[in-house]
Order: sequence, then C-alpha cells, then structure tokens
Amino acid sequence: MTDHTKPLQLPIEYESNDIISINYRHFSLWLREDLLKPLSGVVTEIEFEWSDNTKQNNFHTHLNNIAHYALEIMALINKTLRAENCKIIYCEVNKFACSVSLVAPLPQVVYQGLQSMPCPDRFALPLMTNHEISATEFVADRRKKCNPKTA
Repeated sequence: MTDHTKPLQLPIEYESNDIISINYRHFSLWLREDLLKPLSGVVTEIEFEWSDNTKQNNFHTHLNNIAHYALEIMALINKTLRAENCKIIYCEVNKFACSVSLVAPLPQVVYQGLQSMPCPDRFALPLMTNHEISATEFVADRRKKCNPKTA
C-alpha cells in the first residue's frame, strides 16, 4: 500500500493533469509523446469501477486518494503483465471509476494477463474495451475530452 499522505511520485515517462474542484477530481496520466509514437498494436481500455466501500471512502476523504489509487493499479498491471510489447499509454481516474489503457500486439495478451491478476478490493470487476485507433490517436482524443485547453 502507498502512503497517501506523501506527494504523488509520477513515473518519469508520463505526463499528467489533475483537475480539482468542490466534489470533483479528475486525474489523468499519459505516456510521453516521444515514447508513444513508436508503439503499435491494439488499444485495450480496462475500466475499474469503485467498490461500494471505496466509494464511501472517496467521499469521506474528498477524493484525495484517487490519484494514488491510479498509480497503484498501474503498478499492479505492469507487474502482472510484464510483457515488453504491452505498455500502459493512458490512465484516468475520477469519482466514478479508474480507467487504464494499454497497447498490445493482440487484446488476448491483456486478457490473459489480467486473468492471473487478483482484482484489488477497492475495485468492482473490470470492463474491457478494444479501440480501433492508434495509441497516439487514443491519447490525443482522451486528452482533448478530459481537458480541451491542454490538448
């Protein structure tokens, strides 16, 4: 478990955006463009909705921990998959869910890897979606949707 009282330590290969207001927080993290461009394969998005207990905790902590939770699930996915050809390209988290998107040669690489990963207690069962666009297009689209001023 991460000590959530410490400042976020973001992975160096990612850029981020954190929007905070009353009863709202949206944190997103994406792979730097120079590392994103050479990637090819299928983009698979995994959406983890919060468990009921975590929803209550998020409410009581004013959503202060959700960015830490995003980094934790990214680390767990990286540890579980450990495939050189499978890379997390985007992660976003808000009061409803945490979503992690990866690029892999085939969606089965992600599906098989996740079957061996226990779902952390703070999440409900994940929903997986494959996207028919490149990793670069996917990240650009998400950045534009989440914060049109920065994309």
